[in-house]
Amino acid sequence: MMKENNPPVRLTMILFSLCLLLTLSASAFSQTILISGEGGYAQNTFGNGSTQNRAVYGLSISAILGGNADKNFAMQFPVYGELKAAGIPGESYADLMLGGDLAFRYKNFSAGPGANYGYLFREDVADRTCLGIPVRLDSSCTASGNGTGNDGMREIGSINAFGLSGFAKYHFGPQGRVFIQGRYTYYGPSFVHLMNRNEILSHGTVDLSAFNLPAIPDFADYPEFDNGRDIRITAGYIFHGGKFLRAQYTDRQLNFTPVLGNTTGVFNQQSRTFTIGGGLVF
Repeated sequence: MMKENNPPVRLTMILFSLCLLLTLSASAFSQTILISGEGGYAQNTFGNGSTQNRAVYGLSISAILGGNADKNFAMQFPVYGELKAAGIPGESYADLMLGGDLAFRYKNFSAGPGANYGYLFREDVADRTCLGIPVRLDSSCTASGNGTGNDGMREIGSINAFGLSGFAKYHFGPQGRVFIQGRYTYYGPSFVHLMNRNEILSHGTVDLSAFNLPAIPDFADYPEFDNGRDIRITAGYIFHGGKFLRAQYTDRQLNFTPVLGNTTGVFNQQSRTFTIGGGLVF
């Protein structure tokens, strides 16, 4: 059941709703719009050896906003939104990606540069070093239920990520109905922000200002982002009648500075996701 005061749930749903609204609005000016639903599996591996495996569902929306649609050569402006989540969006795992490209097409091959924004949420990660750390309000180590110490888990927060990307796509087969696309996204040191506690709580749905509660300090042991990349391989087949199948494999690596709470690499993460499903072409 969705918790009304769960900030990651609310933030993820707001962002994807915005993506849906923008993409559907843009479809009024677009040449093509695709919407699909998918299911699959996600594996997260953290730098300290902890792992999390999740069954996930996915939603994707894409549209081509226009451009020159010549048979042999075209310049187009695709936009897209993709969500992969476990349970209610943002409850334990969420990857939201919004982006756009400048695409140059020659016959059945297209490629070009682009940029995207990602919102990533992960639940608490097992970190045995937390067991030896005294309980502190500004520590990302979570306290045990009885309040006598930490429970060996660390809250790694949510991530805002802006990336520069490039893609290549090829259509082949009968009438070019089969397609395969590869995308590479680069995340530089100033492109990714690890959201601290009060930034996430600000998206909550419950107003506690009238209760005069003491301020909760931000985590003092969050590291800075160092570098990262995202590789996505997407393939599919478009049927007569405006239906299509789509499968996607994603491999994302994010690395943080090895200081403060990240001396064991617990904030460093590699996410591998595979989804398959189908949708409609309009």
